[in-house]
Amino acid sequence: MSCIYIKESLIMIYYVIPARKNSVGVPFKNRTLLPYTMNNIPLNSNVIVSTDDEFIINKVKNTNIDIIKRSDELSKGNISIKQVMIDVINKQSLQPEDIIVLLYLVYPTRVKDDILKTISFYEQHNAKSLLCCYKTEVHPFLSFYAQNNYKGKPIVNHTQYRRQDYPECFNLSHFICIFNVKEIGNLKEDLYNKNTVFYPIDKPIDIDTKKDLKQFERYNE
Repeated sequence: MSCIYIKESLIMIYYVIPARKNSVGVPFKNRTLLPYTMNNIPLNSNVIVSTDDEFIINKVKNTNIDIIKRSDELSKGNISIKQVMIDVINKQSLQPEDIIVLLYLVYPTRVKDDILKTISFYEQHNAKSLLCCYKTEVHPFLSFYAQNNYKGKPIVNHTQYRRQDYPECFNLSHFICIFNVKEIGNLKEDLYNKNTVFYPIDKPIDIDTKKDLKQFERYNE
């Protein structure tokens, strides 16, 4: 899927894969995880890979994928994904109405159907930005900041004491992230704002540590 019609206008879709070389938890994990995402992008799509890793560049350079060689500055661990996306938009001269579908490599269980359903949800809700969400396991009303002398301070001040009265909460997930190019300036560094819609999913496997990778390997057996 390279385009969709919204309000009878043809809108281009770009699938963007950030693939930084360095990773603290699992060294070079993006090299291993790249095929799982590549194999699940809809056929004949516009795909962009933003990377500083020559290994990944060599893997995709003879394909129809557009490669953005990420600068050393944008490859640092403290750089937000928003800054990386602005770099992609500028270097590819994307148009304001274009749509970016951001696909982190750390979600190897994500399949093509997940992507297509999420894009459909985005279109149906006339959204400008979308992230995924899953049900929180520990309600924030039960969470505390740790303080000295074994004391704690509630993260959320409230007067509720019955769990059934707690407001429904969810965890944010970048399992699939979609946004309109012209919305990028209105998004926080994690690519959401008060108008972002959230697509419900089951809690996904997120490869951040070697333990996560082993869990995925068991899942994939």
